[in-house]
Amino acid sequence: LSASSRLNIKPLSCFTSVYSNDDKGELPWAEIASKSARAPLFAVTAPKEDWLATLRKISWHMDGPGYSPAVYPLWHLMKFARAEGVKVLLEGQGADEALGGYPQYAIIELLNYLSGKSGEKRSLSKSIEKVVNLQRTFSLRWVLAWSARELSPALLRWHRKRVGFESLMNKGVSLPELCVQEKYMDCDPVKQRLLQDHSLNILPGLLHYGDAISMAHGVEARNPFMDYRLVEWMFRLPTKIRFNENETKWVLRQYLRKNNQQRIGDRADKKGYPTPVGKWLASQQGQVIQELLLDKNNLLHQWCDPLKIRRLIEQNRKGTISAEHHLYKLVSTQIWLSECIEKGRSL
Repeated sequence: LSASSRLNIKPLSCFTSVYSNDDKGELPWAEIASKSARAPLFAVTAPKEDWLATLRKISWHMDGPGYSPAVYPLWHLMKFARAEGVKVLLEGQGADEALGGYPQYAIIELLNYLSGKSGEKRSLSKSIEKVVNLQRTFSLRWVLAWSARELSPALLRWHRKRVGFESLMNKGVSLPELCVQEKYMDCDPVKQRLLQDHSLNILPGLLHYGDAISMAHGVEARNPFMDYRLVEWMFRLPTKIRFNENETKWVLRQYLRKNNQQRIGDRADKKGYPTPVGKWLASQQGQVIQELLLDKNNLLHQWCDPLKIRRLIEQNRKGTISAEHHLYKLVSTQIWLSECIEKGRSL
């Protein structure tokens, strides 16, 4: 008998999210990983039906508005895992913010190289190679957008006021600027941004919603990449190792390649936790969302202009780039105001 059977330990199981027969999400890659681990894979459906009602439950457990629709498939995944008797799950949060998995880090590394500040010898062929590899991973549109953002803070501020979330605000209302901690300023530009996002700007929010959603179902989510010893080791790595051979997260890729995960290690494209929330927000011509966000007694109107909200709903219905992200944040905030603020006052 194996040690696990003597101790009555259940075999390892893997879980991933899907949305329909036509939208498999990350299922093909999850199948590769689960086969390598010799573990059964459960593809958990995150259905369109009742997604708004589910977001109300999520809002209560998060006790705050969310900025990512990834909470919705995660809710169903945790619920399914608990029903299967799984009480502890391993997640991968923390790797992107330490090893440079997001587009902004690769762009900062590229700009640092092109400026001659990285210490590497520049050449036209290597510059072109870097851009081509970035395009394979993040698409040319994202490369150009992030480059403009990093090169011109003034352009970023203009974008936010013109078409970003700040454009929805009533006159006199503004969003706070992201904090920059001075103690990071002696690092190279890539590590500086990684440290900020790991400790302040991005990762804390992801860890919050992950913990809230898992504990809502009595599941303990553990994050191996958050082990302090591993975190300290990852942040001691030089930037050139993170982006070695023009690949993001090169160290992790090499580990996968040496442990029978060659295809995943060689994967070019990068996805977060993709959801079809934009389509759901636009369903029925956006009528449900209009009723939710444009009610005359909506508390959200203290900060956001109803006419601008209506315009955003129409932009999302037409498929305008990034409209769904702004619209989701409004929906999430309104649900939180309704479930946790208004109902709290009536108790």
